[in-house]
Amino acid sequence: MAARLRAALLTATVVIGLPTVLCASDYPIDLATHPGSVSVTVSPGRSRPVVLHRVPGRHYKVDILLETVMPEPLPVPNGLNVPAGPFTAIQDACAALRSAVDAVVTPKTEVEVGTAAATIARLLAETKCGVPGGTADTQNVVGQARQILEKYANSLPFDEYDLKSGQRLTITVARLAASGEAEKSWTTVLTTGARGEWLTSYAFTFAPLQDDLFKLDAADTKTGEPVKYTITKQRAAPGNGERFVPAVMFSWLPRRWSRSLLSVSPAAGLGANPNGPAFLLGAEVRYNANLAFVVGGAYVQQRRLSRAFEEGQVITTNLTDDQLHEKAWRRTLFWGFSLRFGTNPFKTQAAEPADPPKEPKKAK
Repeated sequence: MAARLRAALLTATVVIGLPTVLCASDYPIDLATHPGSVSVTVSPGRSRPVVLHRVPGRHYKVDILLETVMPEPLPVPNGLNVPAGPFTAIQDACAALRSAVDAVVTPKTEVEVGTAAATIARLLAETKCGVPGGTADTQNVVGQARQILEKYANSLPFDEYDLKSGQRLTITVARLAASGEAEKSWTTVLTTGARGEWLTSYAFTFAPLQDDLFKLDAADTKTGEPVKYTITKQRAAPGNGERFVPAVMFSWLPRRWSRSLLSVSPAAGLGANPNGPAFLLGAEVRYNANLAFVVGGAYVQQRRLSRAFEEGQVITTNLTDDQLHEKAWRRTLFWGFSLRFGTNPFKTQAAEPADPPKEPKKAK
C-alpha cells in the first residue's frame, strides 16, 4: 500500500510538469525563448525571477540589481493527477514511454533544452505508465523519465523583491565558458514605471494690475523765475484692472491619477505682464491631462512713484514718465486656464524669406 501511494505521488508530480514549478508571483526567465534583452512593465508587487532551461553541465552567472531585497520565496505547490488503466495497457504504455524518452536528443543549447523538457513533460502527462497497480519496472520507467525532466526543466529561483512604484529590477544571466568568461548573456528588466510625470502647459491667466501713477502739474511762478512742477497723484491710472498674463506652467501628475478624468496638482509658472515678468504659484484642476483650470498667487511688477520723489514735491525739471516712476514687486492673485500644446502658441511665426530678385537678362 505504501509503495502504491509513493508511486501515485511521483506520477502526480510528473504529470503536472513544468508549469507547476512556478508560483503565481514568479517571473520566468526562459533561456530557450529569451531574445537576449527584454524590458517588461509589471504592476507593483512581489516578483521572483526564475531561470529556466539551463544546459546541463554548464556554469551560469546571474546578477540581480534592486534597492530592496524581500523575504525568502514561497514554497512551490504541487498538484495531483492520477491516470488509470488496466495493467496490460500499463505495460504497453511504459514501453512506449521508454522508447519516446530515449528518442529525445540530448540538448546542447538553451533552446534545445526547452524543447526537450516540453517533449518529456508532454509524454509524462499523456502516458498511462506508472499508475497504482503497476510493477516495480513500470514505476522505474516513470522515475527515469522524471529524472531526465528535472535535469532539463531545471529552475533557479531567487529571493522575492517587492517592486514599488518608480522602481526597476534588472536580472542578467550569463552562461560561462570553461575559462570563466561570459560567452552568452540574457538581460531582463522589470519596471513599474515612473511615479508620475511633469507636464508643461501654456496658460492664459489674468491678474489685476494696480499701478500707482503720478504726473507733473505746472505750479504758479513769478515772471522771470524758472518753471516749477508739482508731483501730483493721478486719480485713475490708465490700464489698471484685469490684465492678460500669458504664462508657461509646470505641474506634477502622479501616476495614480494618470488615468483619471480629473486630477489636482500644484503648479508653478513664469509669465509676463505689461510691466515685466510674473512668477505664478498655485494649483491646477486638470481634465484629461490636456485642459486645466489654474488659480493661485502671483508676484508681479507694478509701477510706483520713484523713491527719489514724494507726492506734492515741487521740482524745476520736467521729468519723463519713466523718470518719475519705478517698478516694484507686489503680490496679487491670478486665475485662468492652461492647455497642453505640441508647440508654443505664444511664439510668433517668422516670415518666410522672399525670393531673391531675378537678374535681368542681358541683351544679345
